[in-house]
Amino acid sequence: GGVISLWATDSLLSLMGEGRDKKWLPNLPAMPTRRYGTAAVCSGCSLIVAGGHDGDNILAIVEVLDTDTQQWSIASSLPHPFTRATISICGERLYMLGGYIQPGYTGTRSVLSCSVPELLQSC
Repeated sequence: GGVISLWATDSLLSLMGEGRDKKWLPNLPAMPTRRYGTAAVCSGCSLIVAGGHDGDNILAIVEVLDTDTQQWSIASSLPHPFTRATISICGERLYMLGGYIQPGYTGTRSVLSCSVPELLQSC
């Protein structure tokens, strides 16, 4: 046994290069909201980060990094808070699957879906 400690962070790292030349680059802009247990996916030049836990609360926030401008914006919120969910894009739809939705870590079988273009327009 042991102790597991969790910290909310605003750090974002990027892996660049190929083979043994890969390096983590910590010079990306910090996320606006410190959190862990997020779901993240890329769509074009947008990195979409949804949900998570800030150390006190499960979050419904969705933030988007424009990788061209290196600017964060806030998109439409999730219908309810999620942490440790999986997120993916199929066509122009974003799907968020499973995860935890409330303190005490009650798991969910929820599947959320939204239009990626509409989500990105809400920023």
